[in-house]
Amino acid sequence: MDTPIVPQKCCSKCKQEFPATTEYFYASHGKLDSACKSCRCLKQHERHSNNREVLNQQSQKRHAANRERDNARNREYLIEHPEVKRRAEKNYRRNHPDRCVESNKRWLQKQPNKRREYDQRRRIRESDARGSFTAKDVEILLRSQKDLCWWCGKQLAGKYHVDHRIPLSRGGSNNPENLCISCASCNHSKSDKLPSEWSDRLL
Repeated sequence: MDTPIVPQKCCSKCKQEFPATTEYFYASHGKLDSACKSCRCLKQHERHSNNREVLNQQSQKRHAANRERDNARNREYLIEHPEVKRRAEKNYRRNHPDRCVESNKRWLQKQPNKRREYDQRRRIRESDARGSFTAKDVEILLRSQKDLCWWCGKQLAGKYHVDHRIPLSRGGSNNPENLCISCASCNHSKSDKLPSEWSDRLL
């Protein structure tokens, strides 16, 4: 069977002939553009280079007027293309390490439970202790203790330490059942002592 002959089309800009298909020409309203894709892209690039500030301002105005719609579209795109999101985040961290460090610090300041969780995970890795707990476990302990220090009964008012009843250095686990919420004074005083050795309050 003979291969159908594809008609040729001459680009109005570069005067070169290409197959009259959408591979070489953009199409709109059922018609192929008069200029080839390469020439059209070159023209767009020149136009943007010569009018960068004006076009950027127009783009910002359009985005401001349609912020919710644009953000929704971006979120949907990133959900459908997670590899694009991972690549963009990786590039941003590589190009802006200082900003990322400051951003993480600000986030941790607003999330004290998460910060304690991360600090405990680091201590676990260093001490090779068994078990683990989460920020949710800490919140449950706080509620069960009614925001009072486990050892002295002092009102914590949001300033507290996550203490191990049996210290990690004495074989205690990092599981929630071995944890209590204490004030800084009791935690520092107890240090690595067993409750019976410290004797302020028994288990």
